[in-house]
Amino acid sequence: MTKQYRMKYPSLSKSFEKPIKTVTRPYLYGAYGSNLNEKQMKLRCPRAKKIGLVRLPDHELVFRGVADMEKNEGSEIMLGIWEITNKCEAALDRYEGFPHLYNKKFFDINITYFDAIYDGSETSLLPKVRLMTYQMTNQSETYRPDTGYLQSIVNGFCDFEIPKDSLETALANSYLRETANVNWRG
Repeated sequence: MTKQYRMKYPSLSKSFEKPIKTVTRPYLYGAYGSNLNEKQMKLRCPRAKKIGLVRLPDHELVFRGVADMEKNEGSEIMLGIWEITNKCEAALDRYEGFPHLYNKKFFDINITYFDAIYDGSETSLLPKVRLMTYQMTNQSETYRPDTGYLQSIVNGFCDFEIPKDSLETALANSYLRETANVNWRG
């Protein structure tokens, strides 16, 4: 199903409409880990286009050595949105270890778009659209990521201007849960 969207930027000094390229669903991808990193995404998916952000309610960022998201009532996770091609999706499938390490999950969500003159205000500009993301197949153990992987995620949070509080919470929780499983008797 192909649909043409138009969006408004009411936060700009002059209100205007700007057409968005027609997107065949489900080729919007929501990233929350290392795929937020623009440089890494350009290596994996050279044709991917950064679109904006979405708040996914009742989910949170967690670490199982690598980034994952899990359902948690009252929480929210910020996803960086990419427009991807079939080739991008195939490259992401390989990188994410689909279908063994990660499965695909689809959401119907509202999108907040960025513009070159984006001023930080958040305005829902589109009706609900279909978004694809990945979720780990085994959601049991929680433990910290390695430093290099974490730095890639930090860079991605900066690329998408995502507040770092959810990342700090996920790291703290992974450390607490990891140490809770330690046998302190020796």
